[in-house]
Amino acid sequence: MSEQGFNSDDVTDELGSVEQQTSQLVAGALAMWVVRWVFGFAIIALVTWFKPAWSWLWWAGIVLASASLLFTLAMQFFLQRKVAKARKTAERLEAVLAELDEDEN
Repeated sequence: MSEQGFNSDDVTDELGSVEQQTSQLVAGALAMWVVRWVFGFAIIALVTWFKPAWSWLWWAGIVLASASLLFTLAMQFFLQRKVAKARKTAERLEAVLAELDEDEN
């Protein structure tokens, strides 16, 4: 089985790269979230300045901003969990292949 050349270290290195890209993706998403809601709340402030009866927009903005922030943070949590699970699977696969290789000899 060793002729196949499977090595969990190679997979772990690749997963480390994926994990780093995921962190960068989430950092970019958080930066965009901040920019989006700075402008969003500025627009809400402008609208409520001219239309005080529309003050409910503040609450709607808070709910939407909170939901989008929670989604972004949950995305990072789930992606990290998937990478950790893939890392464990690669290690188990290497152990099984090593055991099969020993059984052949």
